[in-house]
Amino acid sequence: MNPNDRFLLGALAIGVGSSLLAWAIVAGAFAPPGQYGWIYEYQTLIGVSIALLGALLTINMMRREQRQQREHFDRQMNVLTRPDRLCISRETANVIPQLQRARWELQRMPSDVANAEDGLTKYRITFEAVHRAMEAIREEHFANLMPFLEDEFTRRRAALSARLYRTYEALPPAFGAKPSDPVAVTYGIPAERAVQIIEANHWQSFVQDERDLQWLINYLQRTRAEYGLPPLEA
Repeated sequence: MNPNDRFLLGALAIGVGSSLLAWAIVAGAFAPPGQYGWIYEYQTLIGVSIALLGALLTINMMRREQRQQREHFDRQMNVLTRPDRLCISRETANVIPQLQRARWELQRMPSDVANAEDGLTKYRITFEAVHRAMEAIREEHFANLMPFLEDEFTRRRAALSARLYRTYEALPPAFGAKPSDPVAVTYGIPAERAVQIIEANHWQSFVQDERDLQWLINYLQRTRAEYGLPPLEA
């Protein structure tokens, strides 16, 4: 029974009850016994009828509440055991920590570079931060999540990947590293020269890349929330 039907039946019951009460008062139903006060003659029957009606209403309300609880439980179980929810839980639990780690390394890179004493260390810190970020957003990491991702996520991830790849390709030759081993530099780099290279190429920080990584993280966290999954802490 829908809410409108229940409301109409309740209003009808109140109307009928009010009419009967008014008629009983006018007809002298509440007069003392022996003076046509039939309420007194049937008070036991009336009391039992009212109690029975109350019991029936209570039972009906309890059954309705139980049915609603069961339906809610079934919905929750369906959500918890859905294959798409399990997929999102598993895949985001793997991807989000990698993105968080990559963003954290890009964020701390400027201070680590500033504290490094020699040019080679400055280069390696910069290169490894960019490399980790590029690896964290590789397309294959999101292959199983693609059916659940919007076009905006794919576009942002691709743009970020292309930007990081350009930096990744430009770093080794700028510092004279071997193409076969980007981390190995063939000669010592003075700290001052490393700073000049970094500043000339605007590699002091990667703020836009950090923002895009955070956007990807937030998107995946929202996706988890939509499927009733808790957020993953950094």
